[in-house]
Amino acid sequence: MPAACPRRSISSASACASRCPASIPTWISSACFGLGPWENYADRHSAALLGRYRQRVEDQYHYGYVRAQESGTHTGMRWMNILDESGTGLKLCAPTPFSASALPFSLEDLDTHVHSLELKAKAHENERSRGTTYVHMDLAQMGVGGITSWGTWPLKEYLLPAKPYDFVFTLSPVFDDVR
Repeated sequence: MPAACPRRSISSASACASRCPASIPTWISSACFGLGPWENYADRHSAALLGRYRQRVEDQYHYGYVRAQESGTHTGMRWMNILDESGTGLKLCAPTPFSASALPFSLEDLDTHVHSLELKAKAHENERSRGTTYVHMDLAQMGVGGITSWGTWPLKEYLLPAKPYDFVFTLSPVFDDVR
């Protein structure tokens, strides 16, 4: 198998309001224009529909997986807004479609918890301001694989060769996106 990378992305974490100054927002939802409404990946998006979607951060993770793992990514994104309760936040845009997720867990959390349900308490569903939101914006993400059985590599066209990539994107403020 050639050298491959799982993703080419930027990541950011916004901690809860109770641990941070008032100027740092608590992201509670995302709105996007891309493939959805359910999670989808480079090699798993044929049933996803292009449209505008809104979802709470804690609802982006699929707790039905037996093993804690990557979840909640949407591909084919044109833009994604990460919002606080008032509809204020950040807009992520790129000139080419990208993938992104906003989860109440870090990648480390996913790697260190055995079962998805062990993560539920970290989502702070009833008190989102106590949680942290982890945003991943991907130029590209390797496919999930599992064509013949779980654990097999993705097909060659869904691997990301280990090489330099250029990712052009814009971050801009959003106000009053409460629709």
